[in-house]
Amino acid sequence: MFICDRDNKRVQRWFKGANQGETIISNISCWGLAMDNKESLYISDLDKHQIMKLPGNQIVAGGYGQGHALNQLWEPIDIFIDQNQSVFVADFSNDRVLKWPVGAKEGIVVAGGNGQGEGINQLDGIKYSRMMLFPRIVNHHFNG
Repeated sequence: MFICDRDNKRVQRWFKGANQGETIISNISCWGLAMDNKESLYISDLDKHQIMKLPGNQIVAGGYGQGHALNQLWEPIDIFIDQNQSVFVADFSNDRVLKWPVGAKEGIVVAGGNGQGEGINQLDGIKYSRMMLFPRIVNHHFNG
C-alpha cells in the first residue's frame, strides 16, 4: 500500500503485516496518488505544481512552475489515470480538470477552466470534491 504522508512531506510504502513503512520519496508536498494498469505510481506535488510517475521520477504533467498556462498547474490535487495512461488532474487554483495524454507537453482542459463560479462551464471548490474523478472508476469496475 502507498500512503501520501503529507504533513511529513513523504510518500511511504507499507507491506502487509509490516510494523513500519518505507519512505520511497521525501521532501514532497504530496496530495494525491494514483496507479495505472501497469502498476506505475503517480504522485501530485502541490508545492512543485507537477505530477510525477514512478519508477523513473518522470514528470508527466506540469513541471513549469505555478501558473495558468496549459503546460502549468497550480495546486494539483486529485489525479486519475485511464487505461491509456492519460493523466487527469484536478488543478485546484485554476478551477479546471486537465487531461495529459502520454508524452504531452501541455494539458487539454476537459472541465472548467473558465474561472471560479457557479456557471455550467465553471468549477468551484474542487479541492473539497475528493470523489470527482471516482465515478469513472466505479462505472468501469462494475460494467466491465
